Amino acid sequence: MKSPKRLLSLFLAALLTVLSLPAAPAYGASAVPKLEAEAAMVIDMTTGDILYKQNEEQMIYPASTTKLVTALIALDKLDMSATLVADQEVAATLGTSLKLKDGEEINAKDALNVLLVASCNDCAVLIAKAIAGSTYEFVNMMNDKLLELGVSNTHFSNPHGLHAEDHYSTASDLAKIAMICMEDPRFAQIVAQAEYTVPATNKSEQRTVLSTNLLLNDETDTNRIYVDNELRYCKYEGAMGVKTGYTKAAGGCLIEAAQKGDTRILTVVMKSSSMGRFADTIKLLDWAFANFRTVECTHEGSVLEGYVKVKNGAFNKVGVRVQDTIFYTIPSEAADSIITTRLTLDASTKAPVEEGRVLGVLEVYESGLKVGSTNVVATEAIEKGGILSVFGIEDHTAKIIWTSLIAAVVAIVALLTGYVIYMRRKIRRKKAEKAARARARKEEELRRRQMWDRDYDRARYGKQDDEDRY
Repeated sequence: MKSPKRLLSLFLAALLTVLSLPAAPAYGASAVPKLEAEAAMVIDMTTGDILYKQNEEQMIYPASTTKLVTALIALDKLDMSATLVADQEVAATLGTSLKLKDGEEINAKDALNVLLVASCNDCAVLIAKAIAGSTYEFVNMMNDKLLELGVSNTHFSNPHGLHAEDHYSTASDLAKIAMICMEDPRFAQIVAQAEYTVPATNKSEQRTVLSTNLLLNDETDTNRIYVDNELRYCKYEGAMGVKTGYTKAAGGCLIEAAQKGDTRILTVVMKSSSMGRFADTIKLLDWAFANFRTVECTHEGSVLEGYVKVKNGAFNKVGVRVQDTIFYTIPSEAADSIITTRLTLDASTKAPVEEGRVLGVLEVYESGLKVGSTNVVATEAIEKGGILSVFGIEDHTAKIIWTSLIAAVVAIVALLTGYVIYMRRKIRRKKAEKAARARARKEEELRRRQMWDRDYDRARYGKQDDEDRY
């Protein structure tokens, strides 16, 4: 029996061990449901985050998912208004087909829609020969395209996906190809169709083909499937399609895109069964939407509250905006508040400043861990300022200063001019008054002299003037 001290030591050691372990998150994804498929992938289409993977690098026959690359090349190389003419090779193509006849003329756009919606192999051969002259040369183009797309574990030997030993791909490669395809709105519009009507041709009446992707609209009782012991229709709310594939060797393959709210999910299942591929996909989509959601952390073009000082500029500061939108995948039950941002701006920049100049960085954190960043750029162009800009005075303020200064100078000059005029007038007036006083004194002096002369004459000579004589 262990002593109390020994037990206490063991308890304290165990407690310290537990406390030293990293804290478990308050949330976690539920277990991925059991799949019939041999390989699978689940991706957040917006962020590119891989949410689940199973044997994703295993090389497997891809069946008609091959047609993704055929369509990519067609969208790039083929004039959609062109008329394509089927030949004997097209008419003899095996598997699912539109049953094109030798010499039948069909519009390129119609052929591409039928290729992706109804997965018709004869349309794949028709498109391949129209672009490259032969299926052999087109296959070379396909494999070159794979290298261009950056996938390295895929090799094709035909444009449709019928079985061939050296025709293979992986769930990871198909996911990457599908993501690229769905970026093209023309492709996305085509694969979202539940059916397509082909106008009458020179050898056939009008035809309507249904999509092989039952998740788009199938609600027939005969195609109901069990999903986790629940019998369900294949139709899936929010399904956007992508591509089905099935051969005996490849089994059931399905690449599916679906959207709920702001969250878009892409799934890939390979080597399932004909109906199992739909059940597997629904399981994965349900699991993904239940456990994850996409949040927008930053928005391209949004103006931030901060600003950067501008030296020698027409304006002494410039606003900033976010350069890129950043999305991030978080657990569904997590609050948006687990996403935070940190803005770091340059202390200053020198004019001239062009719009879009990088002036800082906005970092995104999830629970304190950095998960992304984007540049912060100038919202507008700032030209080099005038003389006063070296003191940080903006041009519009400098204009006010200069205008006020000029007005003050004009006012001073006007005052001085008025003062000078006033003083001159005052001086002239004083001079006139002085001259008048001088004249008056002179006249008074003359009058006094005259009187003195008269008084003198009287006194000395007794002389009287005429006035006295009378």
